[in-house]
Amino acid sequence: MTEPASEALDRSDPARTFIHDLEFDYEPIERGMRGTLTLTPEVMAPESGSPLVSVLATVADVFTGMPLSLSSPPTVPLTVDLVVRVLRPVPLGRYAIEAYVVKPGRTITLTEATIRDGDETVAHCWATFVPFELPGPMPSSSASRTRVGDGGLDRMFMDAIGVVIDAPGIATIDKRAYTMQPAGTIQGGAISGLVEAAATSILGAPLRELDVRFLAPVRTGPARATAVKLDVHTVRVTVVDVGGDHDRPTAVAVARS
Repeated sequence: MTEPASEALDRSDPARTFIHDLEFDYEPIERGMRGTLTLTPEVMAPESGSPLVSVLATVADVFTGMPLSLSSPPTVPLTVDLVVRVLRPVPLGRYAIEAYVVKPGRTITLTEATIRDGDETVAHCWATFVPFELPGPMPSSSASRTRVGDGGLDRMFMDAIGVVIDAPGIATIDKRAYTMQPAGTIQGGAISGLVEAAATSILGAPLRELDVRFLAPVRTGPARATAVKLDVHTVRVTVVDVGGDHDRPTAVAVARS
């Protein structure tokens, strides 16, 4: 999709992150957001015909968190946990997304997102958030329908966010501006990508389920994920901040192929 020149995104903008390079749009609805996600070859698991679950998690995280960002300044929502399940085959194409706040709260808010192909739900997500007060000014956002990403990935998603497989079951990602969120830590979608890379490197198959619990920010980096098999289809993954307190988990996850 080519945007009008007046709406073209500035790829030299230092504030641009990998989220901008995914192709989706959104608009506010009562208690939530709706929009579309276009799956391009760059966001698919190699040789599988299936999308990376971490890409679905990234977009679901944005859709579920956006209503909270718009309704509760001067705070931004930090993801506590993110659970994504792929229910049906999801080939290349365009899909509808809807996200709603299920239970708002001053300390914890539960949200839900569905990804659909026509009337069929192909993926489901739960996400829980806590408010975080930024030390500086709030990032600007738009309440109108906005093209957030224009399919700008010029390489495969894992390469774009900088995930490196160090050994079977072990992957790392650096802390850099392209993968960070306003709160100053690596964005949850990028951590999900790190977890997925570690998991699939020993499972040998694309993921169908990803359950990530975020425990602490990656303050120094890089982040390292280590996956251990629970059974032939399931792994447990632990993420640590290598440059910080590397004995203290920053995230834990269970992934299933």
